[in-house]
Amino acid sequence: MAQDSFNRALDRGRSTFDRPHRFSTNFVYELPYYRSQAGLAGHALGGWQVSSFLTLQSGSPFSALNGSDPAGVLAGIDGLVGNSIRPNVNTSLDLSHMSLEEILAAGGRSLFSTLP
Repeated sequence: MAQDSFNRALDRGRSTFDRPHRFSTNFVYELPYYRSQAGLAGHALGGWQVSSFLTLQSGSPFSALNGSDPAGVLAGIDGLVGNSIRPNVNTSLDLSHMSLEEILAAGGRSLFSTLP
C-alpha cells in the first residue's frame, strides 16, 4: 500500500525485511563426564552432547510499542498483521487520547502485560 499514490518517491528506503548485519553460528560440546566409564554407567551417562544455534542480526527496529497488539489499537501504518513498520516513514504516535490502562491493556500478554 502506497503512502501517497501521487508521490511514489515517498516509499523509497530500506525494506522491512532488511538485515544489514547477520551472524549465525552453531556449536556442539561433548560433556567430558563419564566418557571413559565402562559398563552401564558409561553407556547411560557418557557421550552426552550440548548444542546450540545462535543468530545475531540487526535490521528490524525494536520499540516498546512494537509487540503483540490483539486489540489493534497500536496497529502499524498499513493496518497489516505482522511487522508493518516502514523504516523510511516517520509518523508520530499520539497516545494523548488514551488512558494508561488502555495502553497497557492493548499489549495483551507481552511487554505491557499486567499480573493477573
